[in-house]
Amino acid sequence: YKTITNTIAVMPGTSWPDRWIIAGGHRDAWGPGAADNVSGVASVLEAGRAIGAAAAAGFRPKRTIVLGTWDGEEWGLVGSTEYVELMAETLQEKAVVYLNLDVSATGRRFGAGGTASLWEFIRDLTTDARQPGDTVSVYEAWRRDGQLADSASVRIGNLGGGSDFAGFYNVLGIPAFEFGFGGRYGAYHSAYDSFNWMDRYGDPGYLSHAAAARMAAIAVTRLANADVLPFNYAEFGRALGALSAARRVQAEQAGMAVPGWATLDSAVARLVRVGTVLDSALMVAGESGGRPGPDAAAVAAANDLLRSAEQAYIRPEGIPGRPFYLNVLFAPGRDDGYGAVGLPGLESAIADGDAALAAGEVADLTRRTDRAAALVAEAVAVLR
Repeated sequence: YKTITNTIAVMPGTSWPDRWIIAGGHRDAWGPGAADNVSGVASVLEAGRAIGAAAAAGFRPKRTIVLGTWDGEEWGLVGSTEYVELMAETLQEKAVVYLNLDVSATGRRFGAGGTASLWEFIRDLTTDARQPGDTVSVYEAWRRDGQLADSASVRIGNLGGGSDFAGFYNVLGIPAFEFGFGGRYGAYHSAYDSFNWMDRYGDPGYLSHAAAARMAAIAVTRLANADVLPFNYAEFGRALGALSAARRVQAEQAGMAVPGWATLDSAVARLVRVGTVLDSALMVAGESGGRPGPDAAAVAAANDLLRSAEQAYIRPEGIPGRPFYLNVLFAPGRDDGYGAVGLPGLESAIADGDAALAAGEVADLTRRTDRAAALVAEAVAVLR
């Protein structure tokens, strides 16, 4: 038996104190843990230092900022999961976004993962940050490292499992993302993950540590101060359409006839359309030329609708056979606990040859997508 301890810091918001932007990383480690996860905790602490200094100078956030360090992650995400379970009702009411910082620096190559509604936000964040040890932006270096064609987009991963976003995202459906600077990391989960390894090989000069901390502070404060939350549901819808198409191919390859694909496609198309309308409405509002926009109450109502859209994909009873995972969009693989599996209930039903369950999953996903589209459409109406 061992007592574990989470640490939580809270800075109340000035305009919307009951809406929280949360960032955190796990404080425990297998060994010295210089990368996993002293680097992530250092990012949390330095972001907090910067946010605190700004507040002391009179620049307080509009939304409440919550910073956490979680204990017991290496034992099975224990600390963050206990926090989420204890605070579930409050988090469902108040949490807006969770940023996870786990292994922030082992090199210079930037990578990120998160819900597709935040992919545009992540890209924008990297365009305004300086690549450590270079003169270009993180975004430019990201593209360069990926050797991408001009027409190609940087790859942002999905959230499956294996870190502290699980309770927030896979259970409660709170939009979440993570990022860091990677490289060769043979010291993972070993006694060699030490200050000496980090100082000599992982991040000499600690430039990536500093960059990750700056980006974390910028991300948290942008989310805390945004008048309208920067969720992109057009991109979210397109990503959902790609997941649906992959499961349809899986069913065809398995020789399984699953009804309802066309209806699901229509629901996804509606979500993309209303997401596009939302983007246009926000662009028009930003170019209003001094004309009065929606009042504070309307903005707050629209933000709550946008925040709720992704939670339309939370199923209280969980995905089939795995009641801990309530988010029907993503879960870790059944056998590895890490990899992000899209539409996991549907994937498992097809893999297990259960056509009736697969049909039920498609129908359920259609209803949830219709609900998400309706919430986004309502937000657009409120903002106009």
